Amino acid sequence: MDEKNAADNPEVSSAVEKGDIYVFDNTDFDRQDNGNYLLLNTVYDGTEPEDVGSTMHNGFVRLGTYEHGVFTEKYRYGVIFKNGRHDYLFRVSSDYYWTKDNINAVSVECPEGIRETTVTVLEGD
Repeated sequence: MDEKNAADNPEVSSAVEKGDIYVFDNTDFDRQDNGNYLLLNTVYDGTEPEDVGSTMHNGFVRLGTYEHGVFTEKYRYGVIFKNGRHDYLFRVSSDYYWTKDNINAVSVECPEGIRETTVTVLEGD
């Protein structure tokens, strides 16, 4: 739930798709002032977990570094993808690695597949 409408915060960087990795320019913005959100917009046509109130998930959003064609995961979020097109908002700057390792890439893992995905870094609040 996005009570502060953070999904409407200004965009600070838009990721470019490189295969199954989304890479953004991490020099475009300051990570420490107000923090940052990651906005993932995608379409999912698979099966949702039946018990969505538990810790079940059907995919992962992995954040890391992309250098010389290699993605190195630093941390991940378990996600329950819902059928149809949806926005998924993550407060990425709350993680230690966001500032320590200059995260510049995202990988979205979903065994049943997603499509038409965009990844954007937003200003925090």
